[in-house]
Amino acid sequence: MKLLFRRDAARDTKGFISREVVVTFLLHVRMEVTPAERDTIVNFGLGRKVFYQWEPLDVGKNAPIIDINVSRLLEGFNMRFTDYVPMFEAEQEIRDNCEQFAFFLQKAANFQKEEVFEY
Repeated sequence: MKLLFRRDAARDTKGFISREVVVTFLLHVRMEVTPAERDTIVNFGLGRKVFYQWEPLDVGKNAPIIDINVSRLLEGFNMRFTDYVPMFEAEQEIRDNCEQFAFFLQKAANFQKEEVFEY
């Protein structure tokens, strides 16, 4: 499994008189999996696992929160941020959840009905 991030910054000017420069930070994230991993995701219903809840603040105050789940990451997903720090926080949270998901994916691929732990 691979997690790919692509970052960009777009500059725009606002206002007729003030000509304020506004920067929007863009983050594209996509997950690549092998055919065997894709089969495991489908068979165990892992596509609904949420990696990040994104609130697109640049759209307005009442913007809906969007769940970034495995299915969306497999397709590739674009996010916009009005600040640099939240973009990297989102990236870190997605990376952390991907690490945990890799463990779940491995356990699902080697699914056993019974397991004994000895301490």
